Amino acid sequence: MQIKVREMQEENERLRRDNERFVRLIDSGEWGRGRVSELVSAGEILKGERDALIKLIQVWRACVSVSVSVSVSMSVCAHASVPCCQESP
Repeated sequence: MQIKVREMQEENERLRRDNERFVRLIDSGEWGRGRVSELVSAGEILKGERDALIKLIQVWRACVSVSVSVSVSMSVCAHASVPCCQESP
């Protein structure tokens, strides 16, 4: 039982130190700067994802416009041998 009490006291002390550290961090303004940096980094990642999606859409549009389809709704993409679904004219 004493061991369990000691473990709980140590855990409580660790949590108290963490809490005090977080309070100092927030009060110092570091949290705000860190958060801004984190959001800027996320924005850069999302920009890369957006660029990749734009490129994918362009390839898909080219695939649809180049697809060789007379009366079949499933044709083969001339760019990458990928099936493209397109309604026949």
